[in-house]
Amino acid sequence: MKASAPPDRTSPNSAIPQALLQQAGGIKRLATETGAGQWVSSLAMACSMFGLECTIYMVKISHQQKPYRKMLMQTWGANVFASPERETLKWPRILKEDPNCPGSLGIASA
Repeated sequence: MKASAPPDRTSPNSAIPQALLQQAGGIKRLATETGAGQWVSSLAMACSMFGLECTIYMVKISHQQKPYRKMLMQTWGANVFASPERETLKWPRILKEDPNCPGSLGIASA
């Protein structure tokens, strides 16, 4: 299931209910994309609270420039991938065209 960031993007107060509802509905894994990592930091925490697997595709340049956010998400148990990389759907074409592509939210959500 893809989690979506609400307007109040950085708040655990919105991530916790979303994770709880997904868990109550039988969902076992949430996946989402991020640019800077604020919302998904809260989502990673909420997933850990309810035993959900959390997979995050983070824009490559943010993944490189914000190692502490990545570390925070990983501390909560999330799998965090830079995008574009091998784990993303469009990586072969994008990385073939530009091996140093910094990524974008559109690529991360593909």
